[in-house]
Amino acid sequence: MSNKRPRSASPSPASTTEPAIFISDAIVDRTSTFIGHFSPTSPAKFLIKLPELEEASHRIAAWRFPSPQRTIAPTSKVLYETGHDDDGEKNGGRTLEKLLDSMQVTGSVVVARWYGGVMLGPVRFTHMETCARNAIKAWRDEEGNKRRKIEDEKRKKELDEEDTLRLPGVLAERDRSIAVLRALLNQKSKKATDGAVTASPSKVMDYNSMPLETMRRLEGAKDKSIAFLLKNIDAEEAKAKEIEDEERARKWLEAGSATTATKQEEQEVAQDNPKKSDDLESVVLQDLLFSQISTYRV
Repeated sequence: MSNKRPRSASPSPASTTEPAIFISDAIVDRTSTFIGHFSPTSPAKFLIKLPELEEASHRIAAWRFPSPQRTIAPTSKVLYETGHDDDGEKNGGRTLEKLLDSMQVTGSVVVARWYGGVMLGPVRFTHMETCARNAIKAWRDEEGNKRRKIEDEKRKKELDEEDTLRLPGVLAERDRSIAVLRALLNQKSKKATDGAVTASPSKVMDYNSMPLETMRRLEGAKDKSIAFLLKNIDAEEAKAKEIEDEERARKWLEAGSATTATKQEEQEVAQDNPKKSDDLESVVLQDLLFSQISTYRV
């Protein structure tokens, strides 16, 4: 284990008021404990001096902040002031500095180690990097939540503005639809005194003066009313079709009965006709016989 050396200074960001600090879960390995601290705004020296880290055996630090300088190029790029402090853990600070660069974050990170008396070997660098990464991840998660909250609030405001303009016309159209459907239902259920369908609502509402949430509730209520009316209209149409089918069946049965009676009459006539034909045939034979006899006599 290398000896501690004097800490190099880390640059201070533009503002350090009300610093936000994000802390990783502790990693314990053979009585050594590692905990990471990250701040996107505070300098490393601020994290190193945190009261909860005073008793730590090592406070390995790294930082990465935007530099006021820019590259000399047609499209200038941001330069960064970076640095690290091993604090007795050789190459520990460089490991954290590389992590800041690979994750493309700006700020300071400090990993505190409480040495437990057992040398861990190279795995200690893995613990340092894991703690630092988890502290940075905690910051990113919170930043993501903040962005989502801002986006949600922005989207809600846009939806409110859209609904404020949209709903008055939609509700007025729903009222006209309900009036037409009610008249149609009355007509189909034979409650209307006249066959004409009245399409005017009983009362014209001024929806523009209503609160937005009230209009939203009314939209849902009117949609349910329309669905209820359509369901009843379907039921009335089904009932009317059933009556029509019954009437058609009755007429068919009556027509079938009349056809059966006609066939019976035809059969009776057919039974009488053979007798009449036999009588006619006898008369013809008699006439023929009489004619032959008369000829023979002559």
